[in-house]
Amino acid sequence: MNESAYTHTRACEFCEALMQTCNVTRATKAIGVTRRTVYNWRNDIPEFKAMWENALEIGVGVLEDEAIRRGFEGVDKPITYQGKFTYKKRRVELKGGVVEYQEILDEYGQPIPETIKEYSDTLAICLLKAHNPERFRERTQTDINVRGELDIATRLAAGRKRVGIQ
Repeated sequence: MNESAYTHTRACEFCEALMQTCNVTRATKAIGVTRRTVYNWRNDIPEFKAMWENALEIGVGVLEDEAIRRGFEGVDKPITYQGKFTYKKRRVELKGGVVEYQEILDEYGQPIPETIKEYSDTLAICLLKAHNPERFRERTQTDINVRGELDIATRLAAGRKRVGIQ
C-alpha cells in the first residue's frame, strides 16, 4: 500500500493516537506515515479534517481534566530522605513493653512509601487564565500622550539621559 494512501481505517487510527497524545508527530509514527501526509489529508479531505478537530478536542479535554486533578486535587508524591523512600510504619508493642515499628506492606508484600499531597500552582494559574481571561490575564498598559506618540519613548530617552547614554 502507498504510504500516503488515505483510508478511513488509517484516518481512524491516526485520530485515536492524536486523541491519546495530542501530538501530531506521535500520532503519525503510530500509523507509519509522515506529518506531511496527514496534513495533506487534512487539507484535501473535509471528513478527515473534522475527525482531526474532534480528536484534538477530546484529547485536550483529557489534558485539561488531568491539569485540574494535579492543580486542585493534587498528586501523592513519595517522601524521600537522603535519596531513599521512607515507608509507612505501624507501632507494634512486643512482650515486656518493648515498642517496635514495622513497615506496612501492600497486598504483594512490598513496603508502602510515605507520601505527601503535592499541588501544582502553575497548572491552577493556567486553568484560571484559560477559563476566565478577563479576570486572570497578564495585564500590560501603554500610555499614549495627546499627540499620539508613545510615552515609553519619552521615558526611555529620560532614562538614558539619567545614566549618561545619549
